[in-house]
Amino acid sequence: MTLTRTYVQEIFQPLSQPDWMKFLEMVEDEVVWRFCNWEVESMALSGEYVGKQAFLKGASQVFGAFAAPIPLVIQRITISLDENIAIVEFRGEGRGSKDNREFINFFCYVCEFSDAEQPKIKVVTEYTDSALTKQFMNNNL
Repeated sequence: MTLTRTYVQEIFQPLSQPDWMKFLEMVEDEVVWRFCNWEVESMALSGEYVGKQAFLKGASQVFGAFAAPIPLVIQRITISLDENIAIVEFRGEGRGSKDNREFINFFCYVCEFSDAEQPKIKVVTEYTDSALTKQFMNNNL
């Protein structure tokens, strides 16, 4: 199957609810998820997570900093067919679990898809404002 904007949008749409479990159905079990400058580990959550369970364990720290789950709203989708990659940009807005301060941030997921008939995400490289995220995490965990 050829990767299309519509297909990618359907995969990521659950994050606007936010329904991470529904989204993860379209992610390979052994996904490689790279977060926030994973090579130098610029913050506690930075790293390369291999497998859904490792990703969820790391992400649970982030989720705990919010008063309620944070919806990620798609801003733009770009497809590179020759590389089977989708670049998805999001806007997220939530409140801190301790300080109740507003958190607005932007996220960019560069996703490599499998070659299967119904492609799943096999690699995610996630970019965001790590300084803002680090400050928010320090205030709310």
